[in-house]
Amino acid sequence: MRISAKHRYWDKCKEQNQLGHVFHLDLRLQQYPMIENRTGPQTIEFLSKRILALGAVQAGQFLVDCETYMSVPQLGIQRTVHVLHNSEQPASVFAILESGNKVVPLIADGLFDLLMLKMPTIYTSKKQTKIESKGPRFEIGDFCVKLGSVTMSQNFKGVLVEVEYRPCVVPGSAWELIREFLQGFLGSTVSNQAPQYLQNRMNDIYQPLDTIHQYLEHFGQYRKATGVI
Repeated sequence: MRISAKHRYWDKCKEQNQLGHVFHLDLRLQQYPMIENRTGPQTIEFLSKRILALGAVQAGQFLVDCETYMSVPQLGIQRTVHVLHNSEQPASVFAILESGNKVVPLIADGLFDLLMLKMPTIYTSKKQTKIESKGPRFEIGDFCVKLGSVTMSQNFKGVLVEVEYRPCVVPGSAWELIREFLQGFLGSTVSNQAPQYLQNRMNDIYQPLDTIHQYLEHFGQYRKATGVI
């Protein structure tokens, strides 16, 4: 990145700071390819050693989980509600309602979980598809890296790597920097292209719901690979 480009980038970040934005840009969430004869815990350990060797410091654990509810057939039109939690926002519950071609996102408090439990005549939980990504989180400079072991019904499904960049909330302003960081960490497994979800949002202000949408997208891929939706 040239000096002039860096200056423009930081000027934009300062401008956002003056507007009162909280800086958290989870710009990349990707599946890490599994190697034959290497277990999930071994993969997490391998990646942990690699990020620590780059100078990172472990900073606790993280958890993102998802439970899916389906509307009962008596309602006619099929509706699906995905309820997600992210340990980075412990006071919030995220819900994504899918009805036909409509997708309605919602951010609520912990009472939303109780609300869903009180509607068994309208929505039923698909317990066998409950899925989570859980593991260590690391801090290295302005980056936060999370290595998630993905399990569904206690069965290991894969590894998700999430990278959060803190000084900016506009994806287009920091994409090249994050891509270079990730390629130095994960090598050729990192695409030169931004995640598909972000490609039409590169100039938007990044929100926590954007992270939730990306997790839901990957969770859906793991579910499809297992044969349960």
